[in-house]
Amino acid sequence: MSIDNVEQRISYIVAVVAAAYGALYLVRDIQKYKVTVTETPIKHACKAGYHLVSTLCEHTHAPSSSYWLVPCIAYFILGAAIVGFTRARKRAALIMIGFLLGLTGGIFEAGIIPAAYAAWLLLRAFRLQRYGTASFAGVSRAAREQRSGRTTPTANSTPAAKPAPPRSAPSESKRYTPKQKPRKR
Repeated sequence: MSIDNVEQRISYIVAVVAAAYGALYLVRDIQKYKVTVTETPIKHACKAGYHLVSTLCEHTHAPSSSYWLVPCIAYFILGAAIVGFTRARKRAALIMIGFLLGLTGGIFEAGIIPAAYAAWLLLRAFRLQRYGTASFAGVSRAAREQRSGRTTPTANSTPAAKPAPPRSAPSESKRYTPKQKPRKR
């Protein structure tokens, strides 16, 4: 299914957000951003290199460059893929990339926006398949018509068509019906 103009605009916005997250990771790599690791103290003592802060042992270090570059490259590649598939108007690929970006970014940090975008596209695809339109007004109208039992006539149906008579039960098959003993009188 192809995407419409609203979905196309939002896809470009999500691609820009993905590029911004990639740039954020690149800045963290360039600035040698430090990471704090915490552990629970064992018998009120910390391991070598850790110091006790309140009730936790903390260790601050600058990770290697690959710690920041791997998510940076992933965000840039997936953002570029969103732009490419948006231009090609491929809904299924955009949904998949949105969920991949959501997994790359973590649950609440950077992954909530792409995951919500993918879920929104999936919901619109479901509405389009079921009701023929993805807009709220069109879906509401189609659902109301389905509930009331009204259907729109199609080109193949005729208004004076009679319903088919009920089918009779199928005859017994000699091959699959077990033989029965004759009744005793």
